[in-house]
Amino acid sequence: MRLKIAVQAGGWEAITGYKLLEHGHLPDGRPVSLVACLPKTGRQHQLRVHLAALGHPIVGDKLYGADETIFLRAANDELTPEDLTELALDHHALHNERLGFTHPRTNEHIDLRAPLPEDVARLM
Repeated sequence: MRLKIAVQAGGWEAITGYKLLEHGHLPDGRPVSLVACLPKTGRQHQLRVHLAALGHPIVGDKLYGADETIFLRAANDELTPEDLTELALDHHALHNERLGFTHPRTNEHIDLRAPLPEDVARLM
């Protein structure tokens, strides 16, 4: 697992570990990858910003994707058919597969898991 560390002048450190799990192509031939990310810090939009900075924005990301003007059209409910093709999904292909924590009252370890949504799995 590699680490990406992003620090801006006056900004807070943001660290994300990531690992390539699977590689494929969208129906139109564009490459797509399934990546496991482990944020070491918890900054707003951290995974989206880090993956976009590496040149691999999250599928369906209207703000940090390939065309930031899509975000403005989406905010005005004016997405075009071309925008929807570019996005490949109408939502982020961002999924939290596992969440673990210690219960604050019982001190029991809680481990929650969720399968990859079908529409995201179909992208691969």
